[in-house]
Amino acid sequence: MKRGARSGALAMLGAALLSGCATDPPAPAVAPPAPSASAAAAAQAAPPLPPARALRSATPGCPLRPEAIQVALQSSPAQLDTSLDTAALRELGSANGLSPTHGQLAGLYIAQFVVAGPIRVATRGNCLEPDMRLTLSVTRSIKVASNHPPGSCRHAVALAHEREHEAIDDAMLAQVDRLLGDRLREILAQPNALRAPGAERLGEQLRQGVAPALSAFQAERNRRQLTIDTPAEYARLSRVCPPGS
Repeated sequence: MKRGARSGALAMLGAALLSGCATDPPAPAVAPPAPSASAAAAAQAAPPLPPARALRSATPGCPLRPEAIQVALQSSPAQLDTSLDTAALRELGSANGLSPTHGQLAGLYIAQFVVAGPIRVATRGNCLEPDMRLTLSVTRSIKVASNHPPGSCRHAVALAHEREHEAIDDAMLAQVDRLLGDRLREILAQPNALRAPGAERLGEQLRQGVAPALSAFQAERNRRQLTIDTPAEYARLSRVCPPGS
């Protein structure tokens, strides 16, 4: 039978992460506007994450249930916003730690991540039985400078670049249970982590483990995003559109 059940709610943890698209002053066009195949290839060529490890219980007689920790995703495609001009975009980017080294900021991709969910640890005989169900909620938007109206070459180029940022996040979010969940499952795989008593202690360890797990997720996400925010890519973007287009 279960006894000594402990439960609690994880405080919402979140962060807003920005990626941008900067362009140099207009230069002669060398190609029609198109998505950046070279940048997409660079993103795909980024070193992949190591495969998920098969974690085992280090508490004799107490199995480690794979479903003990589950991470669900709540997300939708980025919404397009063209209400800000280049000056306002630069101010928004600077306020959030984004500092393009050259040119005008033509677009921004913004993603806000929030993690929340209940944590329960029950006692079954000599073992602890955790149940942690997290939800990663993602709100995203793409901002393209109002100086570059829809239908213009610069709007198309900026939007295509920001969509690449969105695609990189899509690939990360498809792996969210492994990327976040496996780090928390490591807590359950520590020696005697599932030994009763200690439900309150284990629940607190799981709560405390969410922040570093989310930080590691964000660090990997940022590494991938930076593969398409390079001086070479910005220089390519600056050459795509004819002056005034």
